[in-house]
Amino acid sequence: ILNVMFDEVINEGDISSFNIQYDDVPTDEVTVTWSFPDEILEGDFVQYKFANDGEFVIMVTVEDDDGGATMEQKMIKVQNVAPIFTEFDVPTEGGDPGVALDFVVLATDPGENDVITYTFNFGDGTAILLSKTGNATHKFTEGASFDVEICAIDEDGGETCKIIPIPIALLEQLEDSGLSGFGFLGVVSALGAITLLRRRTH
Repeated sequence: ILNVMFDEVINEGDISSFNIQYDDVPTDEVTVTWSFPDEILEGDFVQYKFANDGEFVIMVTVEDDDGGATMEQKMIKVQNVAPIFTEFDVPTEGGDPGVALDFVVLATDPGENDVITYTFNFGDGTAILLSKTGNATHKFTEGASFDVEICAIDEDGGETCKIIPIPIALLEQLEDSGLSGFGFLGVVSALGAITLLRRRTH
């Protein structure tokens, strides 16, 4: 007579515990065998880690030294877990229009065989960039603050995303508009002159 105790729903990558209680005559020596997807363990109490999500059947066999045996099958559901960022190197201080910025991210996944894909949405209307390595380079053509969304997605649909504001300077835009050669002080002076002219017209 068996009483098998375990959590029926767990997360991939977690170490799960399995315990069994049974009744037999006191003089019998009893052996308990657990059959997992890729391993066989013995003992009243065992632990096992499910490396990936899915539904799995576990077989437990209790046998005494007189050849009497009882077997039971148990179903366990292993849930997918989203990737976790372990490296997130992004240019949070921003840059200038037309200058390439480097993005380097990395994530791990509890699912040991899961393939991770990275997506970069730069928030400036350009197409979303897919990367298998987590490395990306991008040039912003306008000066503004862009909310860049970076996601790590495993092959089972689990995803983790972060949104980072990236400021892009306006100075080069002003220079391209006919203020080149002024430098920063020249731009400030020019803006001051425009302000004075506007005040005089009122």
